[in-house]
Amino acid sequence: MSEILNPQDAELEEVILGACLIEREAMPMVADRLRPEMFYFEKNALIYAALQAMYRDGRQIDIITVKNELGARGKLDAAGGPYELVRISGRVVSSVHLEYHVRILHEKHLRREMILGFHKLLALAADETTDITVKCKSALPEYEKDEKKQFAASGLILGYFYQLNDLVEEYYEFLEVDTAEE
Repeated sequence: MSEILNPQDAELEEVILGACLIEREAMPMVADRLRPEMFYFEKNALIYAALQAMYRDGRQIDIITVKNELGARGKLDAAGGPYELVRISGRVVSSVHLEYHVRILHEKHLRREMILGFHKLLALAADETTDITVKCKSALPEYEKDEKKQFAASGLILGYFYQLNDLVEEYYEFLEVDTAEE
């Protein structure tokens, strides 16, 4: 089996962050559509988490205020330091395609989550050293255990598919909102 690479795009993530750092209209466009965990690169997730918290608190966003927020969180160095914020903000001329970029980032996140879910199922299916039903029961989310006790093996598979289905539904809702605004 060939190695599967996680779908990601550092440049795309940085363009989204850069727009949020320099354009006042950017955070209102993305705040309810993105979550920090959707960013593949940890430093970008840290920066977005700071941006999102500042936006939700109604604070002004610019390179200096984000630098201070990351510093207060003890995450400035992990996010690449002040120079990284300047570098990222310098990558953006305008946020004209921001909604399209957000859609691509959503898609890459969904693909990564699907790959992760399928890898978990594959590992579970391949591990013959443990009882499959015990494995299934322990891996099921709590809300799935009670409902599907008697179907533990199929329940685990359904549990992973439910999680993936939730991600896909979230993506479709995002697309509906996105296309309704166009």
